[in-house]
Amino acid sequence: MTEQQLKKLILDYLTTKGHFVWTNNSGFSIKEYTTKDGTTHKRAWRAGKVGGSDIIGVEKGTGRFIVIECKVGRNTVTPEQRDFLNEIKRKGGLALVAYSLEDVQKWF
Repeated sequence: MTEQQLKKLILDYLTTKGHFVWTNNSGFSIKEYTTKDGTTHKRAWRAGKVGGSDIIGVEKGTGRFIVIECKVGRNTVTPEQRDFLNEIKRKGGLALVAYSLEDVQKWF
């Protein structure tokens, strides 16, 4: 199973349970563009929070903030992802790492 497939399984499961969840796309990119005078430039941009989890949302009934980092195989969380998860926990949210749908089903 790929990480994309795991995310979709989890999103579908949580949605059918009535939770409000979505994917959190984040990353870094360098885009090249050309101005009207023909010169080419590069611009760096960042989307999302560094270490932000793959799935974010709101738990049905409680309104608690949910974040889920999806991993497959031997993949592990990065230090930035661990910091993000820990910060959500400190603020009272639910933060977990899921290697399978069953990991999420234990909580919901």
